[in-house]
Amino acid sequence: MMTGVVLILFCIVYLHPRIVDNNIPLPLQSPSSRSYLLSSILQSPPSPRDQILSSLHSTQPDTVVASKWWKKFLCKSLPDNTTNSQFTLPLLFRDTQPTRTDYNVFLLDTACNTHPKYRAWCSVESWARQNPNLDVWYLLTSPTADNTDHLLTHLLHHYPNLNLATLDLDKIFHDLPVNKLFNSRRWTRVDTWPVEVLSNMLRASVLWHWGGVYSDTDVISIKPFTIPVNAVGLENKGVVASAFLSFTKNNPVLWALMKDMNTHFEPNKWGCIGPQAVTRVIRSVCKNDTTKLDIPKDGKPQTCNNITIYPSQFFSPIYYKNFKAYISGGGGKNFEKDFSNTFLMHFWNKITKNVVVKAGSGSIYDVAAKKSCPVTYQMATLRANHF
Repeated sequence: MMTGVVLILFCIVYLHPRIVDNNIPLPLQSPSSRSYLLSSILQSPPSPRDQILSSLHSTQPDTVVASKWWKKFLCKSLPDNTTNSQFTLPLLFRDTQPTRTDYNVFLLDTACNTHPKYRAWCSVESWARQNPNLDVWYLLTSPTADNTDHLLTHLLHHYPNLNLATLDLDKIFHDLPVNKLFNSRRWTRVDTWPVEVLSNMLRASVLWHWGGVYSDTDVISIKPFTIPVNAVGLENKGVVASAFLSFTKNNPVLWALMKDMNTHFEPNKWGCIGPQAVTRVIRSVCKNDTTKLDIPKDGKPQTCNNITIYPSQFFSPIYYKNFKAYISGGGGKNFEKDFSNTFLMHFWNKITKNVVVKAGSGSIYDVAAKKSCPVTYQMATLRANHF
């Protein structure tokens, strides 16, 4: 009996704090010990976030939204009924919305995923962890979020600034320039990459409503975001990235961006309302001074009309053609030195989504994930030796 009590105390005092401590990632474990640690990680102490979790369970799905054409299009494979392992998400505008202007970070899932991949959760967690002064909003087109692995529970317990909600696209786009494109349904053609096109329309729209930062879910925040709003980053010479945007609420650049999307959307043309649209609008803001979109030799940001344009090293330090550098074993051994001027790391999910990142390999991605999304990293690697 005494042995059992000692073992329980050992698990509570030693194992549990290590799992939730952001600064001490767990080493890789054998399959048997992984199962043991997983059982302990699922026994969380009560927290103020229990109130939020309770509200997720009690929120009622919006039957009107569920019957809308875009919901039927995006969410064809959703289960008919929610289970005990799924949370019904609060509906943006009806149940919840940002309460602060310009102090928000928005991330999106427009594919109606009930269970986003660990890499997406890593991005979400990294923003919440590195920026406790900002309200992080993960907005999904799915009305529910699967919590079978209890990752969602742990993230909400761990980060008071993390919020989840499902979207009513009609309300988001109402009275905005992209509403015409949205309701035209041209973006729903299979050859238009509808998930990506919808994400492009949404990122400008949510920033217009509330202001702050938009980030793709293949971007990891590796240090506190101290850059002022009204900023963009170069993807390459002459190309402004759309994976990161930072603007104040109702900024006229956002309105111009949405008008550009409505005007220049072309089915079957990748990026036409993504980086190409952002680049066109920033060029216009800079009065077609193309030198503003060059890679500056001194590595310093450039400014035109109160918009700051940052060199690629700040947000996209490795170009997509060199993506293998992110996953090369040992590539992160000088991480802090190599990325001392980097705030965000863009991992180019379009081409890396099927690439395996080995846990404990010391690759750039492995080091970044351990550092910036430890809860997600440990949950993912308890089940496998890759992330």
